[in-house]
Amino acid sequence: MPAVSEFTKTKIVTLHQRGMSYGQISTNLGLSKGTIHATMRKWEHTGTVVRRPSSGRRRVSSVEQNEAVINIVQNRPLTLR
Repeated sequence: MPAVSEFTKTKIVTLHQRGMSYGQISTNLGLSKGTIHATMRKWEHTGTVVRRPSSGRRRVSSVEQNEAVINIVQNRPLTLR
């Protein structure tokens, strides 16, 4: 499932501040109550809905390179030495 956009998260916060319940927001936006709850929890703890930069090393290979490697491995006949 794709990540919820910053715009949608802002809509969640705005709708909740206008008095809508998590269930009503969930139905209105077509998202799970868990997503609504997680977004509101983040808003209450940090005051923002923007994702923090992730830690760790960035990927070196591109999606195209990964797919090429997978194709090579899948299409290669097994050999025994």
